[in-house]
Amino acid sequence: MNHYLAVARENRARRISKGDVRGRVYKDLAARLMIHCRELQVAVADPGTVDSESLRRSNAALKSRTESADVVEALGKRYIAFVATVDEERRSLNYAGSKGGTAIAARAILAYAPFVSEFGEETQGRNLRKFAEKSLR
Repeated sequence: MNHYLAVARENRARRISKGDVRGRVYKDLAARLMIHCRELQVAVADPGTVDSESLRRSNAALKSRTESADVVEALGKRYIAFVATVDEERRSLNYAGSKGGTAIAARAILAYAPFVSEFGEETQGRNLRKFAEKSLR
């Protein structure tokens, strides 16, 4: 029985085209990024309520997702830039909650906005960019 299930999974995996994989990964990453950016927006708008551990966990979840083979394949040459953005935020989170923490969160949003747009959520990406730029003034 297990053999037949494994064969069925393998056959299904072969039928999924690269475009399908990219579309699924883009939708998943867009949703994850929008949720994460919403948490960062709260950190910018109300710094007193920042839970830096929650932001770290959310960033770690993004980092974990980037390590999946389907993400590597779907992002192609943009993979390195995306991972670098996630890693840069992780390093910056050490300063969240201290003076300048809101600017760090705003810069992270600004860095994620083009990816949100690229992953199919152009309006959300534009709104995130505007929010971050306004916060950094």
